[in-house]
Amino acid sequence: ETRHRFGNTADEADLRAEIRVLDRSFYADIAFGGSVGAGEAYMRGAWECDDLVALVCILLRNRKALEGLDKGAARLAGPVKKLFHWVNRNTREGSRRNIAAHYDLGNDFFRLWLDESMMYSSAIFENPFDSLEDAQRHRLDVICGELDLGPD
Repeated sequence: ETRHRFGNTADEADLRAEIRVLDRSFYADIAFGGSVGAGEAYMRGAWECDDLVALVCILLRNRKALEGLDKGAARLAGPVKKLFHWVNRNTREGSRRNIAAHYDLGNDFFRLWLDESMMYSSAIFENPFDSLEDAQRHRLDVICGELDLGPD
């Protein structure tokens, strides 16, 4: 396990975050995948962070460094990624593979980020303070209104 600290550690009020690298593949993911590779490595559990929101804010403050992740070796990996996407394109067989990979994950995965309705669609937020559940309910209300459905 390796730890890396980000932010101004001398200033108590400023943003700070610490990442813990749990799998060395994290470094190759960033080198060849840039910021997308970092995100994919996070989803895979190769690293974790004590304050992910603070880390994102720090990266946004340092956009030049963030943009640098997507250059160099990450740019060279672009043609390989395009080939991968071409192989997995949405032909009939490609669609079958993509659907199986996505939807055969099981309910435990979807419970991690969906609300209790388990509705997998775009919620409609009336304001930024709505909960996901409220936004999903609003989406259903909008759909019912467009279909001119009555209470029965």
